[in-house]
Amino acid sequence: NLGHVRRDKDDLAGAVQSFQRALELMPAFVDALMNMGTSMLAQARPAEALDYFGKVIDIDPGHPDTRVNMGSSLHMLKRYDEARRAYQASIDATPGHALLARRQLGKLLIETGETDAAIEVQKEAVRLHRSSPDLHAELASTLEIANRIGEAWEVLSAGLAAFPDHSVLLYEKAKLQRRKGDVEGALTTIRSVNPAHIPPYLRQWLFFELGTLLDRSAEYSEAYRAFTTSNGIARQGMRARMTDTAAFDRALDAMSAWVSRGAPMPPAEAGEDLGEDLCFLLGFPRSGTTLLDVMLDGHPDLVCLEERQTMEHVFHLVDSAHHGFPGGLSTLDRVQRAAVRLHYRERLKEFGISGAGPLVIDKMPIRTPYLGFILRLFPKAKVLFSLRHPCDVVLSNFMQNYAANEVFIHFYSLEESARIYAKVMDIWTRTAAVVGRGAVHYVRYEELIADPGSVLRGVCDYLGIPYSEGITDHRRNLDARDRIRTNSYHQVAEPIYRRSEGRWKNYRPQMDAVIGQLQPTISHFGYEA
Repeated sequence: NLGHVRRDKDDLAGAVQSFQRALELMPAFVDALMNMGTSMLAQARPAEALDYFGKVIDIDPGHPDTRVNMGSSLHMLKRYDEARRAYQASIDATPGHALLARRQLGKLLIETGETDAAIEVQKEAVRLHRSSPDLHAELASTLEIANRIGEAWEVLSAGLAAFPDHSVLLYEKAKLQRRKGDVEGALTTIRSVNPAHIPPYLRQWLFFELGTLLDRSAEYSEAYRAFTTSNGIARQGMRARMTDTAAFDRALDAMSAWVSRGAPMPPAEAGEDLGEDLCFLLGFPRSGTTLLDVMLDGHPDLVCLEERQTMEHVFHLVDSAHHGFPGGLSTLDRVQRAAVRLHYRERLKEFGISGAGPLVIDKMPIRTPYLGFILRLFPKAKVLFSLRHPCDVVLSNFMQNYAANEVFIHFYSLEESARIYAKVMDIWTRTAAVVGRGAVHYVRYEELIADPGSVLRGVCDYLGIPYSEGITDHRRNLDARDRIRTNSYHQVAEPIYRRSEGRWKNYRPQMDAVIGQLQPTISHFGYEA
């Protein structure tokens, strides 16, 4: 009980001390084990939490809430399959209830890209708990992510009819108003929401939406403040606190050193898989890769794979089994090279791509600094690079509400966004000079939105395929594919617009502090600042 009091007074360390003392007195005290587990979760220590919840299950297999807490721990550890089974076990134990388990399962399915399955889980939750406004809001949000705007509006309207002043429902209403083009109405709605009435996990999203609307309304100083607030909240979140902030820099440094040595790898021999059927779509995040990918997906001679973990498995294999990433490539003999390439091909098979067939467009922007690794492994592969004004790229990443990971955690400030961009692009330009001569075709975002037909004809010529008239109709192509898995999902659903071109000039006072870092790339690619 002392532990409960201390936790209620925000003394989490004192609470843990009390719960530990209770367990010293009674090691099988289930309530103390549960509270230790939830306290570990609150401190972003999911592995330790999982250990406590496991002890509860050993003592009382049917203990309520334990399975869902185990699921939350596994979810935080990104052990998604195990987390799903734990959530489902909680639902199966109490099928008419299990509200928290259904909500968590829905979030997991969204995170793993299974949006349709998430919608079905959330619909069932709404059916069982119609008096919960939060469930209406979550379902409306997922339908909006899936670009099912009409259905989202119906669900939201039903929720607002019963709970007209509910803050989360009003936040979701503002998003849908923006999606329907009513920016002024959306801004009025979101300004009526008290941030204190928004759950902490949604508060960063509220300020992100506010920043987006203020930007669209040309209130740039206020927009910048809103994005700064959103990123500040994200930086303090549990995911961010669990993330190794130095991991990406370590990978970049290793790549830079390897490129400086000439990116060594034994030359390929006759009969090796050189990747003639592959094209890697690269470009720093927020450079227009998603729009280009959606357009190319409408071509009958292409198969597009959007942001799936394929080459990443190869990176890990070389790192763990072949003397480290990326330098381990230089140690591979012919048999080992074949095994590493087969490892990539097996990942393609998981997504339905196998054998001889159309050219594969494998899109993952954050692979940009790893160009050397990709082309050393598959020297006949093609590379499309989506290029955009560096200032617009850096600002746009700062203005995104990314889930924290080892890369995106660097975009929570404008200064850090610029530093990482400059570092990545320095590696890119040096790598292209070493291994990318003639292998890379650049697509400027500014030219793509101004004259998509001409730009795409050039892309088709580079890929060696005939031009297809339908590929410029990106909205039709979007309707024929799964949901977009990036933060651009709502932008590529719109007609092509040019409001993002030169957006950085609206934030010139803030950008002045970082333009110096970006100048080498600005000059290299012929932009102006």
